[in-house]
Amino acid sequence: MANSRAGEVALKSGSSPKCKWIFTKEEMKNTASLREGLDEFKELQLRQQSTKFIQLLGDRLNQNLRDHRGKITQLCMCAAMIHLHRFFYFHSFTFFDYRDVAAACLFMSGKSEECPRKIDHIVRAWWNEKFPGIKIDQEKYDNAMGLLVAIESLILQTIAFDLKVALPHPLVLKAIDNRKITKVVYFFSTDVLCVTSWGIRYSAEAIAVACIHIVCTWANFEVGHLHHLPSSSSSPSTRTSPLRPEAASRARPPRPVARAQHAPHRSAARAPDAPRRK
Repeated sequence: MANSRAGEVALKSGSSPKCKWIFTKEEMKNTASLREGLDEFKELQLRQQSTKFIQLLGDRLNQNLRDHRGKITQLCMCAAMIHLHRFFYFHSFTFFDYRDVAAACLFMSGKSEECPRKIDHIVRAWWNEKFPGIKIDQEKYDNAMGLLVAIESLILQTIAFDLKVALPHPLVLKAIDNRKITKVVYFFSTDVLCVTSWGIRYSAEAIAVACIHIVCTWANFEVGHLHHLPSSSSSPSTRTSPLRPEAASRARPPRPVARAQHAPHRSAARAPDAPRRK
């Protein structure tokens, strides 16, 4: 653990907020896990397993939920993935069980993204996913709770208490007028954060544009002129649309945006948390 360089984010503190968490290709070859002997493929595989665990944990917590106000949103899970990617830049997978870090990241993101869940819920869902079929007694419960709280504290120290996360999803909702294409790009943006390390390689704007281009090329859809993508650094939150209505009207270019034939009304693609693909 001593070799994990906790808190080395201070080395990049002199950079702008927009690029503080963007690491170059050369920097990604110097992660804690690679220095501990893991190869790049194995590290990426562990990152993918970590993000998958966050998704499984979120789905379990949302099952049989009586009050939907307590639902963990997809954007909250994506924010937890970003925190996890940042954490494992400075810490090695050889020192931490990715399932423990994933649960702590989701617990922390729930509070920062205003969809918090009790630590009791997190602990029990984490236990059932990590140790299926094994009942948890009081001693194990207390130890598990202490572990997740301690890891959450370490994550906060590692990221220097910077809980701001810019996601491509709100930008996608503002950029495209076609509902079907928007839905596919929205899902694809989540997949990109799950299976790649792009969340700490590129800005939210770059990821959004790349996802739009890939999906539109695949669908043979001519997107025309995109709405102006607002800067993620100026976006106050990842939970809602990146711009307030008055700001959105200023960001829209003066010339009309090309729309697909029979495209549905724009308001149909404004849901801040679109349903996930099953």
